[in-house]
Amino acid sequence: MLSVFQLGMIGFVVPGLTAGVISGERERQTLSVLLTTNVSATRLILGKWLASLSFMSFLVIATIPLYAIVFLYGGISPAQVIKVFGFYIITMFGIGSIGVLMSTLIKRTGISTVVTYAVVFGSAIGSSILAEIIKEFIRYQRRTGNMPSATMPDWPNLMHNFNPLFAMLNIFEEGPQIRIGNVDPYAVYCLFFGVITLFCLLLSIYLIQPVKPRLRKVKEEQ
Repeated sequence: MLSVFQLGMIGFVVPGLTAGVISGERERQTLSVLLTTNVSATRLILGKWLASLSFMSFLVIATIPLYAIVFLYGGISPAQVIKVFGFYIITMFGIGSIGVLMSTLIKRTGISTVVTYAVVFGSAIGSSILAEIIKEFIRYQRRTGNMPSATMPDWPNLMHNFNPLFAMLNIFEEGPQIRIGNVDPYAVYCLFFGVITLFCLLLSIYLIQPVKPRLRKVKEEQ
């Protein structure tokens, strides 16, 4: 329950912290000034991203003593607690990078915040809904005789691993068991959010540059 509450806090707080880091500078008309200084686009994006997540990181670290109380009741291992905090960091990085990207794409902070919340919660919940829709479609095709009758394939369950709630519950071996063969759901979740984080940050860096590398190269060739 403590982990679920903290996951909810991360899901509600992080988008609000990161969705206005670039659009806020644009609204204050200070973004163009920052881009004319020696601060590169990479340092600007990474600095804003890490600075906005630092407050949330302190909140998460401050809850470590609460987990010490849980050890009094038993039932969890130190490895599970370490996994949970690693899970928090990966989730914060992923959600924060989405917020930075939306802040780069959208000029208004209010709209950027709403879109960030919609993308984060829509993708988290939508992945599980899509997995169940695919499984129901497979069952329907088998009932109508369009597909051979066999055991349900495991690949639709892979999308459940992208749901933060299911991924966290699997750390404690609770909730729906969505392990596929020998693949660790925790590793799948970390890999997925790692790719999302890298993609969003690289795209934000590319979009915020005053002169895009591609355009600069074309001008040099001319």
